[in-house]
Amino acid sequence: MISTSLAQHNSQDKIIGRRFKFIAFLMLIFILIGCTGGYKTEISTQPESAKLVILHTNDMHAQYIPLNAFWIEGDVKPLIGGFGALDAYIKREREKGLPILLMDAGDLMTGTLLSEKEVEGAKGGALLQMMNEMGYDIMTLGNHEFDNGQDNVSKFYEIADFPIVNANLLKEGKPIAATYEILEIAGIKVGVIGLMTKHFYDVVMKSRIEGLELIDLTIAAEAVVKEIDPLTDLIILLTHAGVEEDKELAREVKGVDIIIGGHGHTRLEKPLIENRVIILQTGSRTANLGRLEIVVQGDTVFWYDGRLIPLWVDSIVVEPNLASKISGFEAEIQKMYGDTLATLLSDLERSSRRESNVGSWVASIIKSATNSDFAIMNSGGIRKNVSAGPLTRLDIKEMLPFENTLVTFEVTGEELLNMIKFNIEVARKTGNEELQMSGLSYKYRISGDKSELLGAWVNGKEIDPEATYKCGSIDFVLFSQAEFYFGFTPKNGVDSRKLLSEATIEFLSGNKVIDAKLTGAIIRVEE
Repeated sequence: MISTSLAQHNSQDKIIGRRFKFIAFLMLIFILIGCTGGYKTEISTQPESAKLVILHTNDMHAQYIPLNAFWIEGDVKPLIGGFGALDAYIKREREKGLPILLMDAGDLMTGTLLSEKEVEGAKGGALLQMMNEMGYDIMTLGNHEFDNGQDNVSKFYEIADFPIVNANLLKEGKPIAATYEILEIAGIKVGVIGLMTKHFYDVVMKSRIEGLELIDLTIAAEAVVKEIDPLTDLIILLTHAGVEEDKELAREVKGVDIIIGGHGHTRLEKPLIENRVIILQTGSRTANLGRLEIVVQGDTVFWYDGRLIPLWVDSIVVEPNLASKISGFEAEIQKMYGDTLATLLSDLERSSRRESNVGSWVASIIKSATNSDFAIMNSGGIRKNVSAGPLTRLDIKEMLPFENTLVTFEVTGEELLNMIKFNIEVARKTGNEELQMSGLSYKYRISGDKSELLGAWVNGKEIDPEATYKCGSIDFVLFSQAEFYFGFTPKNGVDSRKLLSEATIEFLSGNKVIDAKLTGAIIRVEE
């Protein structure tokens, strides 16, 4: 029913030709921008109106098994999501008989240990195999696809039975993937362009993306839209950039009809409309399937209806072959990592907006393991909440899935105070207190457009600007994103090469009961 009308995914000659066209358009785009009133051409491959359903996912993060719906009140949390439920709901939609395109907006990887299992030569290969079975038509790359390096990503193209597109990541001057695909269904030619967030360099270890060049999303999108607009009835940007960047694209790029997004884990119950462009996103971890039904008339979306479908497990039957595959993966992982390490007396809950008990707990482990005066952990490096009860090796591996190593560095008291001031200014602008800490505490106030540090202490003692302090952290924070988290780059970092997850497991070998509490390390004084 669905065919790629230009280059098929495995047609390397055509993809290479397309890449050279794309580079040429990048060279021309500075001339093209502003020279025309818009790129939309009034062509039509179907004189009568045609109906189409677009199903979409984003930020699945390897959530192949159901998870507890933690946001539901009550002692018993219903199960939601997983690839079995996702497949069942997709099949329900296909049974309705309408033409369907199925898309994913990236971050398939990193969340459960299935993304670390090597299948067909690639970590995450099992996830792509199951997406093949579900009948995905296209996906774009998310930043977490690069957690295991570029060579691993290159193998995805061989495993996937569908195109993987990205138009704004280059290596040695050439796009790393097909920049777009044109899918034809029910007489409608749909151009799909893949795009990566402008913050790509800020959220991936530098060693994993060395040699990659990130092109501005707007410039890349305009170049490709200019190329494919005469060939299509509908243009979709399949982005991994977040809602704010999607809105900017909708305002700036002429000729776009729909933006299917990811990265922000934003749950848009209804489509967001910006400059007459439909913007969609489903949340994360397979909790929802996005459904957009449209009527295309001429070269325009004439009518639409968009919503999220919660993937409740209690109302579906999983296809037997897929169920067997999922249970096999789960049993294999449980056998390797299912042993109980300790007992939690309270839930471990993460947050990027404030101190979290799990963040303070992990930071305390870093402080102890590195014999530091204080320790700092980024909130984004903690990826899972864990309910009170048994704490397993699997919980630790999924809570700390990145292969981050413990590092140390020295700062003067003056540098430390400047670092704290940098972070409270970030909190003023964004509302987020990004860093979790142990041994370091401070109090601050925000008044209008000003932030003020009221006091700062290391292990209860006021910071001495002339003193030198030893800080423990992780390699991602120090070697990849120091400017982002500290506002400067320390020059004396030492990498222990010891994994944070291993240090945490070692800590649990001597601490069998865990009662992680908030420490009050960061105090914001309200006006």
